[in-house]
Amino acid sequence: CVYTLIDEEDLKNQAVEIIDGKIVFKLKVDEFSNPVRHKARVVARGFQESDQGDTFAPMAHPITIRTIVALAVANGWWMRQGDVKTAYLNADLPKPVYLRPPKGLEPLIGHGKIMLLRKAVYGLGASGRLWWQTFTKKNKEFGMESITADDCVFKLTRGNSVLVVAIVVDDILMAGNDEELRQEYFKFMRQFFEVSDDGDLNFYLGVHYKRDGDDVIANQTGYLERVLKRFGMEHCKPAASPMPQGFSLNPDSLPEQGTPEDVAEMRALLGSLMYLQVWTRPEISYAVNYLASYTHRANPSTILAAKRVLRYLSATREKGIRFNRHPDNAVGPNAMKVYADTSDADCETTAKSTGGYIITLNDAPIVWKSGRLPLVTLSSAESAYVQLPLAC
Repeated sequence: CVYTLIDEEDLKNQAVEIIDGKIVFKLKVDEFSNPVRHKARVVARGFQESDQGDTFAPMAHPITIRTIVALAVANGWWMRQGDVKTAYLNADLPKPVYLRPPKGLEPLIGHGKIMLLRKAVYGLGASGRLWWQTFTKKNKEFGMESITADDCVFKLTRGNSVLVVAIVVDDILMAGNDEELRQEYFKFMRQFFEVSDDGDLNFYLGVHYKRDGDDVIANQTGYLERVLKRFGMEHCKPAASPMPQGFSLNPDSLPEQGTPEDVAEMRALLGSLMYLQVWTRPEISYAVNYLASYTHRANPSTILAAKRVLRYLSATREKGIRFNRHPDNAVGPNAMKVYADTSDADCETTAKSTGGYIITLNDAPIVWKSGRLPLVTLSSAESAYVQLPLAC
């Protein structure tokens, strides 16, 4: 039972907190941005809670997801994706919460009624953490354990059989080499949750994973096309690179504080670019990092530079990360390589160097970063000695 209905009149003389509810509508799309399902969900306006408790959203890190995919492809494992229906509603609330139904539901619920919640509905501050605790408990009952680096990833080894499960809120990614073990896992979890098996890994967290022979290519073409349409750049002139060689903004030509309109547009552009950069486009990391430092000083020149990155992405919209089935690893299987580089005091304001690194697993990039070093260095060699430990 998710909730019970009580009369609001019965709570007038009690010191209880009643928070509002609302209805959230969402359109779910596939990897090509085609509509899949219209969704409506009653949620709590959790920010009204005076005591939200401990908050935590169960989300496996993008680095972890890429690591799992790189290992699975190179070792010939299967990869499947699934979904836990109404995941949060599987977790019990440690204390009662009173929710005022959203406007428009009175004909169904009744006038003057309050919902006494017994389950962790969406919107409450502690719901994510409570669901993660519930999901973790059931995984451990099955014999799985969390990995050290990511609490949202679980593994099980039985002899030569391997099963790895990652969760991001209610979306599940599974990889392994034993089909019977996967089916056993599904059978166990379906005793407690409504879990769907959505087939081979295809469209997960906005990233499209498609087969190219034995390899897998991950890209965000559908999302990128929506971004280009949002900013009116569907038919923009292509650019050969995210940023011209030697490009820099002159801080003296920028305002101390951009107009609200320019700052809002710059934030929207950078936010869209960051989602691409975090998941599948490491080559725009430097451009995004550099432009982000001028967000609050946005003007037409900074916005034009950000749109240059979109022009490059428009010309390369099908590109992404290739996960190799047969990587060229002279040192053996599952080899990790680290590359790092730095500039020399390129920041005119702080005199700090810009550094970057990229880490590959089975020749597929899984980790990358570009940003200023944490301290001022006196030479390019010294900046390299700072960057290399950061990469390691």
